[in-house]
Amino acid sequence: MSNLYEEDYIDEELDKPRKFDLGLVKYIAIAIIIVIVALVIYFNLPGLGNTFDSGPLQINFAKNPVQAGESTLMSVKLINNSEFDLNNLVVEAAAIDSASINVFPSVQNVSILEKQTEKSLEYSVQPKNGILKGSYAIELKTVFNGKAIVKRVFIKVE
Repeated sequence: MSNLYEEDYIDEELDKPRKFDLGLVKYIAIAIIIVIVALVIYFNLPGLGNTFDSGPLQINFAKNPVQAGESTLMSVKLINNSEFDLNNLVVEAAAIDSASINVFPSVQNVSILEKQTEKSLEYSVQPKNGILKGSYAIELKTVFNGKAIVKRVFIKVE
């Protein structure tokens, strides 16, 4: 038996080739690829990025993407699934980059939204002539059942 402190001591475990388990690395790589593919599909297929239907606000563009200088309608559906009528709702819409995108009207009022009903509002969205291609954010704000709601949607300019 060799002693650890002898000069010619050789640990047999160190001399064996080490095996690297690629199983976990493969699963992580596959998960990352699936996420990347899902994001590419979501942001590039026509129609998929147009509708956001979470919560009491559903937002849809009549046309997305658009050309610079071309108007499109943004429809905002207010949905009251509560057991109470909602009074004096104010819905504000504004482009984050207001120098590049016009949103009109910027504020709309709904005097009453009865329980278990919905109401549609329309906004005109127009990218200004000469702006760069890309995605531009539009933010909608309202207070619904005492809770502030902020939704951000994107219009793509080609």
